[in-house]
Amino acid sequence: MSENTIFRVENLEFGYGGPPVLTVGELEFEKNRIHVLLGPNGSGKTSLLKLLNRLLYAQKGNILLEGKDIGENRAVREETVYLHQNPLLFSGMVYNNIAYGLKIRKMPKVQIAERVNEALTVAGLEGFEKRRHNALSGGEIQRVAIARALVLRPKVILFDEPTSSIDLENVRRFEKLLPSIRDRYGTTIIVSTHNLPFAYRICDRLVHLDEGKVVPTGENILSGSMVSGERDERLFECGGVRIHCPDMDGDFVKAVVDHDRIVLSRETLHSSARNNFAAEVKAVTPMQIRGQAHPLMDVTLAVKDLRLTSRITEQSCKELGLDTGSMVFASFKASTVRLY
Repeated sequence: MSENTIFRVENLEFGYGGPPVLTVGELEFEKNRIHVLLGPNGSGKTSLLKLLNRLLYAQKGNILLEGKDIGENRAVREETVYLHQNPLLFSGMVYNNIAYGLKIRKMPKVQIAERVNEALTVAGLEGFEKRRHNALSGGEIQRVAIARALVLRPKVILFDEPTSSIDLENVRRFEKLLPSIRDRYGTTIIVSTHNLPFAYRICDRLVHLDEGKVVPTGENILSGSMVSGERDERLFECGGVRIHCPDMDGDFVKAVVDHDRIVLSRETLHSSARNNFAAEVKAVTPMQIRGQAHPLMDVTLAVKDLRLTSRITEQSCKELGLDTGSMVFASFKASTVRLY
């Protein structure tokens, strides 16, 4: 386990009195990143979040928080906060709701006021101090709950389906809020959702769950922004590289390219692929499915500061003579780029 790992899950099994509904062999969450658990209802997302917060207990396996088993670590409840998809507020004013956790910790009033005011600003709730709990919209209630968590300075915040009961405007607000929390406080954020566009737009890393198991992903999820090109071209810029994209209007922040859509060659391909980059091979590793090697190879590439992964057969890898430090061309069509 690296020093940058905050949670590590090992050989985990959990069930509600019957067969396991969640089986995870190995899974790690890095510090100061936004991790998204993506999957349909019943895939085990909520169960995993509650296990990480010790609201539930596993029948088998271990969960480590910064190297310590959470079953023996009482601090887990102080260092992690779980936010329900429909958070409940105490009766009374917004200020008292946010300040509650600090008051029971007997923090001085001056420090409480400083933290509450800062949390109100971060959550976009300036001027809401005296607003009553029953005069808030669903999106405002959610932001009050987030502010109430922020004042405690947790290392991890766990969000369970946060977009399930808010409108699109508040979803967009939430998308901007999460990165600001990560960057300002160094907080690790783990979010469960079945909202695919939302998942891609906020994630630093995506974890697919299906029927209680982690499903291997095969996607390059690239963070960046749309830029103008010649002849009204649609371009997505990330890592100092401009990628040709489908002709779509929108304020996109993520471009997604499947591993198996990236073709590798020793020379520039003369094809309809608009994206063709010289790349350096950084690693060649066998694809893993549930810990078992597969006859496909994942080739990690560097194109300037951009990192891409191409998935090719072992035979193709041998024919191209790929090894660390090799130079190749990576090509993919603009139509294969998905924008979020």
